[in-house]
Amino acid sequence: MSSASSQRGFLAIEIILSITTLGIIAITIGGLFAQGQTATVSAGERTRAFLLAYEGLEAVRSMRDNESGLFTLEMSVEDVSDTPYELDRIGFQWNLIPSTNQLIDNRYTQTIRLGQFINPENETEEIDARVVYSTVDWDQDTDSKAITLVGLVSNWQVEVIPEDIIE
Repeated sequence: MSSASSQRGFLAIEIILSITTLGIIAITIGGLFAQGQTATVSAGERTRAFLLAYEGLEAVRSMRDNESGLFTLEMSVEDVSDTPYELDRIGFQWNLIPSTNQLIDNRYTQTIRLGQFINPENETEEIDARVVYSTVDWDQDTDSKAITLVGLVSNWQVEVIPEDIIE
Protein backbone atom coordinates (compact mmCIF):
# COMPACT_ATOMS: atom_id res chain seq x y z
CA MET A 1 0.00 0.00 0.00
CA SER A 2 2.79 2.40 0.65
CA SER A 3 3.96 1.80 -2.90
CA ALA A 4 0.52 2.74 -4.31
CA SER A 5 0.24 5.90 -2.20
CA SER A 6 3.76 7.00 -3.19
CA GLN A 7 2.86 6.47 -6.84
CA ARG A 8 -0.25 8.61 -6.38
CA GLY A 9 1.84 11.35 -4.77
CA PHE A 10 4.42 11.10 -7.55
CA LEU A 11 1.62 11.28 -10.17
CA ALA A 12 0.18 14.42 -8.49
CA ILE A 13 3.63 16.08 -8.53
CA GLU A 14 4.04 15.19 -12.24
CA ILE A 15 0.64 16.69 -13.04
CA ILE A 16 1.44 19.91 -11.13
CA LEU A 17 4.84 20.23 -12.83
CA SER A 18 3.42 19.59 -16.31
CA ILE A 19 0.61 22.15 -15.79
CA THR A 20 3.14 24.70 -14.50
CA THR A 21 5.46 24.06 -17.46
CA LEU A 22 2.56 24.31 -19.90
CA GLY A 23 1.47 27.60 -18.27
CA ILE A 24 4.96 29.09 -18.54
CA ILE A 25 5.14 28.09 -22.22
CA ALA A 26 1.68 29.56 -22.91
CA ILE A 27 2.58 32.87 -21.21
CA THR A 28 5.84 33.06 -23.18
CA ILE A 29 4.08 32.39 -26.50
CA GLY A 30 1.40 34.94 -25.62
CA GLY A 31 4.06 37.57 -24.90
CA LEU A 32 5.84 36.84 -28.17
CA PHE A 33 2.52 37.09 -30.01
CA ALA A 34 1.83 40.51 -28.43
CA GLN A 35 5.32 41.76 -29.36
CA GLY A 36 4.83 40.49 -32.92
CA GLN A 37 1.49 42.28 -33.14
CA THR A 38 3.06 45.55 -31.91
CA ALA A 39 5.94 45.21 -34.39
CA THR A 40 3.51 44.57 -37.24
CA VAL A 41 1.45 47.66 -36.42
CA SER A 42 4.63 49.75 -36.11
CA ALA A 43 5.94 48.52 -39.46
CA GLY A 44 2.58 49.27 -41.08
CA GLU A 45 2.62 52.84 -39.74
CA ARG A 46 6.19 53.40 -40.99
CA THR A 47 5.27 51.99 -44.39
CA ARG A 48 2.22 54.26 -44.65
CA ALA A 49 4.35 57.28 -43.66
CA PHE A 50 6.99 56.36 -46.25
CA LEU A 51 4.34 56.06 -48.96
CA LEU A 52 2.87 59.45 -48.03
CA ALA A 53 6.35 61.05 -48.15
CA TYR A 54 6.99 59.42 -51.53
CA GLU A 55 3.61 60.65 -52.73
CA GLY A 56 4.78 64.18 -51.86
CA LEU A 57 7.87 63.84 -54.05
CA GLU A 58 5.85 62.40 -56.93
CA ALA A 59 3.22 65.13 -56.61
CA VAL A 60 5.91 67.81 -56.96
CA ARG A 61 7.27 66.00 -60.03
CA SER A 62 3.75 65.96 -61.42
CA MET A 63 3.42 69.70 -60.80
CA ARG A 64 6.70 70.24 -62.61
CA ASP A 65 5.38 68.32 -65.62
CA ASN A 66 2.06 70.21 -65.60
CA GLU A 67 3.70 73.66 -65.68
CA SER A 68 2.28 74.69 -62.32
CA GLY A 69 4.71 77.56 -61.75
CA LEU A 70 6.98 75.48 -59.52
CA PHE A 71 10.08 77.15 -60.98
CA THR A 72 8.73 80.69 -60.83
CA LEU A 73 8.66 80.65 -57.02
CA GLU A 74 11.24 83.05 -55.61
CA MET A 75 13.29 81.26 -53.01
CA SER A 76 16.73 80.80 -51.61
CA VAL A 77 18.41 78.11 -49.56
CA GLU A 78 17.17 79.78 -46.36
CA ASP A 79 13.55 79.41 -47.52
CA VAL A 80 13.63 75.66 -46.98
CA SER A 81 12.87 75.92 -43.27
CA ASP A 82 10.48 78.88 -43.60
CA THR A 83 8.10 77.73 -46.35
CA PRO A 84 6.06 74.66 -45.43
CA TYR A 85 3.44 73.50 -47.92
CA GLU A 86 0.95 70.68 -48.03
CA LEU A 87 -0.61 68.93 -50.99
CA ASP A 88 -4.04 69.75 -52.30
CA ARG A 89 -5.62 67.86 -55.15
CA ILE A 90 -8.16 69.49 -57.40
CA GLY A 91 -9.51 66.93 -59.83
CA PHE A 92 -6.49 65.09 -61.17
CA GLN A 93 -3.96 67.85 -60.52
CA TRP A 94 -1.81 68.44 -57.45
CA ASN A 95 -1.25 71.89 -55.98
CA LEU A 96 0.92 73.23 -53.17
CA ILE A 97 -0.91 75.28 -50.58
CA PRO A 98 0.43 76.85 -47.36
CA SER A 99 0.61 74.21 -44.65
CA THR A 100 -2.19 74.02 -42.10
CA ASN A 101 -0.90 70.81 -40.46
CA GLN A 102 -3.95 68.96 -41.67
CA LEU A 103 -4.07 65.33 -40.51
CA ILE A 104 -4.14 62.50 -43.03
CA ASP A 105 -6.03 59.41 -41.83
CA ASN A 106 -6.35 61.14 -38.43
CA ARG A 107 -2.71 60.31 -37.75
CA TYR A 108 -0.15 61.69 -40.22
CA THR A 109 0.95 65.25 -41.03
CA GLN A 110 2.57 65.77 -44.43
CA THR A 111 4.77 68.79 -45.14
CA ILE A 112 6.48 69.72 -48.41
CA ARG A 113 9.38 72.16 -48.37
CA LEU A 114 11.15 73.51 -51.42
CA GLY A 115 14.64 74.86 -51.62
CA GLN A 116 16.98 76.17 -54.24
CA PHE A 117 19.52 73.69 -55.57
CA ILE A 118 23.16 74.71 -55.21
CA ASN A 119 25.39 73.30 -57.94
CA PRO A 120 28.31 71.63 -56.13
CA GLU A 121 30.70 72.24 -59.04
CA ASN A 122 30.57 76.02 -59.03
CA GLU A 123 28.50 76.69 -55.85
CA THR A 124 25.87 78.72 -57.68
CA GLU A 125 22.09 78.54 -57.37
CA GLU A 126 20.44 76.68 -60.22
CA ILE A 127 17.39 78.58 -61.44
CA ASP A 128 15.76 75.53 -62.99
CA ALA A 129 16.16 73.06 -60.14
CA ARG A 130 14.51 72.64 -56.76
CA VAL A 131 15.33 70.44 -53.79
CA VAL A 132 12.14 68.90 -52.42
CA TYR A 133 11.82 67.81 -48.78
CA SER A 134 8.76 65.64 -48.16
CA THR A 135 8.26 65.00 -44.43
CA VAL A 136 5.59 62.94 -42.72
CA ASP A 137 5.16 63.13 -38.92
CA TRP A 138 3.02 60.89 -36.73
CA ASP A 139 2.67 59.77 -33.13
CA GLN A 140 3.41 56.14 -32.39
CA ASP A 141 2.62 54.98 -28.88
CA THR A 142 4.29 57.68 -26.76
CA ASP A 143 6.93 58.71 -29.35
CA SER A 144 6.79 61.20 -32.20
CA LYS A 145 8.12 59.74 -35.43
CA ALA A 146 9.08 61.35 -38.74
CA ILE A 147 10.24 60.29 -42.18
CA THR A 148 11.81 62.77 -44.61
CA LEU A 149 12.52 61.98 -48.24
CA VAL A 150 14.65 64.39 -50.26
CA GLY A 151 14.47 64.67 -54.02
CA LEU A 152 15.69 66.95 -56.77
CA VAL A 153 13.42 68.15 -59.54
CA SER A 154 14.66 70.06 -62.53
CA ASN A 155 12.85 71.96 -65.21
CA TRP A 156 13.39 69.51 -68.03
CA GLN A 157 11.54 71.76 -70.50
CA VAL A 158 14.24 74.43 -70.41
CA GLU A 159 16.73 74.36 -73.24
CA VAL A 160 20.27 74.12 -71.93
CA ILE A 161 23.09 75.33 -74.13
CA PRO A 162 26.46 73.83 -73.20
CA GLU A 163 29.10 76.42 -72.29
CA ASP A 164 31.54 75.32 -75.00
CA ILE A 165 29.00 76.27 -77.70
CA ILE A 166 28.49 79.75 -76.21
CA GLU A 167 32.20 80.61 -76.37
